[in-house]
Parts: sequence; structure tokens; C-alpha cells
Amino acid sequence: MNKQDILKLIIKSSSTIQANQNGYISVAQLGASLVRNNFDYSQNGYKKLIDLLNDFKTEIEISINEVPSKLPYVKITQPVSTSGEIICNLNQVRVKNLDFDGWGIIFDIKTKLRALKNIALNEQWNYGETEDENLPILENYLLFTYKRLRLEGNKMKFNNEYAVFDTGLVNKRYDSIYAIFSKNSNFEKDKSKYHEWVLSAFAPETDRYWGLILGNNFNPLPTRANYFSSADQMYYDTNQQPPTLSDDHIIIDNIDRFPIEFLEQHIGTEFDIRYILSLPVQEKEVELDLIRKFLKKQDRIVINMRNRLKDSIEVAVKRVSWNFKTAIPLFYFKSNSMSLLLPLALLDDNKVDIALVVAKMNAGGYRGMTILTLEQAYTSARLVSRPDSDWLIAKEIVLE
Repeated sequence: MNKQDILKLIIKSSSTIQANQNGYISVAQLGASLVRNNFDYSQNGYKKLIDLLNDFKTEIEISINEVPSKLPYVKITQPVSTSGEIICNLNQVRVKNLDFDGWGIIFDIKTKLRALKNIALNEQWNYGETEDENLPILENYLLFTYKRLRLEGNKMKFNNEYAVFDTGLVNKRYDSIYAIFSKNSNFEKDKSKYHEWVLSAFAPETDRYWGLILGNNFNPLPTRANYFSSADQMYYDTNQQPPTLSDDHIIIDNIDRFPIEFLEQHIGTEFDIRYILSLPVQEKEVELDLIRKFLKKQDRIVINMRNRLKDSIEVAVKRVSWNFKTAIPLFYFKSNSMSLLLPLALLDDNKVDIALVVAKMNAGGYRGMTILTLEQAYTSARLVSRPDSDWLIAKEIVLE
């Protein structure tokens, strides 16, 4: 078995093991998992498993300082760039815990998210009809809510024992739900290795136990993240001229966000679009760069694509005129500002394919900042509020 295949198997075996707060798993656990996957390191020329692992110094980090024992622990540190499968398996490892940029951590994220979902007001937290136990929308919501709270600067509270922030979610009685963290006792031993805070619970102030913890430690309690300073930012002004577009960014840079059929209509005679979009990530990017270079020399194709975009924007603005809720507010982290989402139906006026992010300019009018897939659009919009929309609906978003 070559090294690439061995590394794939190591990562696959790692994905079934609960990592500690620093992302390490014990070599003993890894060895047992490899055996379950029918791998014998001795048949590949190694006397010990640790000898094999030492052959992957750039992909695997080895430590003997992890608790609870002094036995070796390992952590996958770098995926092999040529393999989409390896990247996928790494995501399976990472989903075990949710890291808030080194500040705090949620262990066993799947269980914690399920508990949060159960106490929060009923809402769909996965895409499509099939229930996804990983709750990807909720995980992204928590992570980016934390990032916004950090930007605001004064929305997270802590003392010597606890830290807390408002998740922005409410229970069935519309009581705010808080993320309550406890101080990590290992943090003072080695601040470079351990998160300062570990999630203890999600709970409202009315909870019998955690309500007392909140009341005894924080007064007043923290407030939720704020994304807009004026109600005007929540609505699209249909009296303005249609948004201006940047061909290079919206059409060329984001070519992979358009529907396959749309790309086939415009550039399919030059490239095998379906094949390219089915490639692993790294190989796909190489081919997409070739398409981008091609489009920069093909003004007529870009103009045709832009004209179709403008037609769909015109329909979107008419929809907003009929129902103001068609334009959905979102917080655009790239510019640290509020923007709006407009639905673009490129192939069939009755089916939305992508969303256009538009921002109001200081001198008036709107500019199209970028396009998003419907998954990206929903994730971004959910930060501000649950979309009350007839076109951006989690259950109807099918992931490729």
C-alpha cells in the first residue's frame, strides 16, 4: 500500500474517534480503529505504529503531553491537497468539536447542537427534505454569531468562573437562550494549548439550574448580536436604478456558482462543464481558472451572460415591488455591513437559481457585490433573522 492510501486510511480511522479539546487522539485508539479497518502496519514494513506515523511529519503531529496519559497522541494537521476524499474525512474529524477561534470550544458538537435545537423555537437547521443530524445551518449560525459578537466588542460577558453570550435564539416562550461556558482548569497550565472556555450548556434565564448560575454571575445579562443600525437597511428601495454589476467579479471570479445548465448554454461548446464541476476540489480549481482566463478574452460571451443577469434582476425588482419581503437582509462579513439578497432565476422565471448580494451606495443606488449559491445565501441571511421568504427556503435547497 502506498503512502497516499495509508494516509487516507489513517484519516478515515481517525474520523470515528472522539478527539480531545486540542484535536488529538491517542495512538492506542487509532491503532484499534486501523485494525477494525483491516490494516496491519507490520505488513507494510513497520515494527510499531508510531514508526509509521513518524513517516507523515507534515500531515500528522505527534505529542506526548496530552492528558490524561503520557502515551503518544496524534493530530491530523494537513490534508493531502490532491485528494478530495481526504479533505472530506478531515471534516468528519473536525465536526466532533466546534472551535471559537481558540477562545472557547464546544465538545461533542453534534450532541450539543441537538440539545440546542430541542429547546429552541422550532426551525429547520438542515438543507433539503432529509434530516441531517449534523445540523449544518445551526453550526454555522453559532460560529458566525460568535464572530459578530467579537466584532461588536462588548456583547460577551465573563468572570473568573463563567463566560456567556446570547445566541440570538429563543425558546418556545420567547426567552433568550444563552451559551454558558465554564473556565477550563487546564488553561492556566498552558495557555498556548488549551481553550480558556468550554461550553457547559445552552439554557434560558428561566432554567432551574442554569438560571441561578446566570443570575448569580451576570447582571445585566448580555444582549444579542446587532447587525443593522437603521430599519432602512432592511428594505430594498425600488425607486432606485437597477444595481450596477462587476463583470470580472460576479461573472468571472464566481463562475462556479452559476447553474450547470446556464454555463452550458453560454460556454459549454468550449468546455465540458459537467465533468469539470464533478472533479475533486483541487483539480476543479485548475480547470475553472482556465475557464476564467478564457472568459477574459471573450467579451461577447460575458456580455450575453450579463444581459441574462440583468433580465433576471429586473424580474427580481418587480417581485420586491409586489412583496417587500422578497429582498432578504443579510450581514456581509467581507465588508462588515448590511446588504440585501435578490433572487435570480436564470433558466426558468419560476425557479430561483442563485442570489445576488446588493449594497446601497453612499451616493445612492445599489451595486451588485457578489453572487451566492442558495446554501450560502441562507447561511448568511440566517444570522440576521430566520428568512420569511417565498424563495429562500432551507427545505427546498438541494445540496450538490
